[in-house]
Amino acid sequence: MKLSARKIKALFSKDLKDSLKNTNAIIMVALPLLFCILYSFMGIGGEELGPSFVLFISVQMNLCMVPIAFLSLIIAEEKEKNTLRTLMLANVSAGDFMLSKALVAFLYMELVNLLCFVITKSALPLLPAFPFLMLSAFCFARSSERLHSWFTSTRLY
Repeated sequence: MKLSARKIKALFSKDLKDSLKNTNAIIMVALPLLFCILYSFMGIGGEELGPSFVLFISVQMNLCMVPIAFLSLIIAEEKEKNTLRTLMLANVSAGDFMLSKALVAFLYMELVNLLCFVITKSALPLLPAFPFLMLSAFCFARSSERLHSWFTSTRLY
């Protein structure tokens, strides 16, 4: 399967804009945050729930709900709008299509996880380093013309 970074980038920006217009997708992404806020004020038997328990519950909800429900929701939206057929006729492979959707879901998942850490006031050493590693790689790629020209000349792009 041959992936095209140019197509994935275009689809990613389109999917990001479309997902911000879809109220069901926004609600699906916001539910773990709402439960995180709700659980941080709840208590059992007069005792408050610990921040690590609240963080665990909200992150698990985010990791289970967003990939399954969010991905199926935005793929079904493409089919309902009849843009899925147009994309397939425009020589967009299924891998490009799914990878762009998965990247949007991953972006929302990481954002919600970061906000859950902020809401529960958990220690930052618990925060995974992967989003920061990806951000630094993106910034490095955008800062070096030589690296950018090498990457765009590869077969992947």
